[in-house]
Amino acid sequence: MALIAVSSKAISAVEYHEKSKNLDIYFTNGDRRTYHKVPKTVYNQFMEAGSQGQYFNYNIRNKYSHSDISN
Repeated sequence: MALIAVSSKAISAVEYHEKSKNLDIYFTNGDRRTYHKVPKTVYNQFMEAGSQGQYFNYNIRNKYSHSDISN
């Protein structure tokens, strides 16, 4: 999938890779992280959430392993 801009104070854009189930999150502070093995249902709920930042904090942040993406 392509990079998708989101309207959030903490997150500027996301990119989901369906085959690997990796979710790349681009934060407004410049940090970028890949969250591993995120089910598509979680990605869909994240994108449909009223607040992507809040959904991320409760459902992704400490639930999936991640690695930093270098700039």
